[in-house]
Amino acid sequence: IAEAYARWPRDVPEELAEGLAALLCKNEGSLVKEMSPGQLVALLRAFVLWKKRRRSEQGTINLSLADHIFRLAAEPLLQGRKQWTPDQAATAFWAFAKMTAVPEALFKGLYQELVRGAEKLPEPALAACLLVSARGAAGQIQILRGSSEDSVNELDD
Repeated sequence: IAEAYARWPRDVPEELAEGLAALLCKNEGSLVKEMSPGQLVALLRAFVLWKKRRRSEQGTINLSLADHIFRLAAEPLLQGRKQWTPDQAATAFWAFAKMTAVPEALFKGLYQELVRGAEKLPEPALAACLLVSARGAAGQIQILRGSSEDSVNELDD
């Protein structure tokens, strides 16, 4: 449902967006933790589009709920990084850069995956990743430092 409505983000009913967000946050994000990296990336893309493109003045989704979902998704995405396709890594990189803050370990992991698979990316995805990288280098993206040291060390494997 989220992927379908991501194609028409202005038409997503607020009740649907809020209900899905609440469901995903339920039980400390247990549903989010069970999703595959591909499902998570599709879901995060939908939430970014719903947040940005809306018909109503108040928006389609509560920003703090969206931030919470992204924080819940960070660890499962990082753990499943070996399963990412280059497109999924690019979409996750773009989506997290649109939120208020990005966990450092995830940002580094996404960046490393993109460097490895850059030649496989379509030009629009590569362009979006280059813009996100430039924003990160310019300090325009808030990086959440102090993510678990173990997660950062896993990146170097």
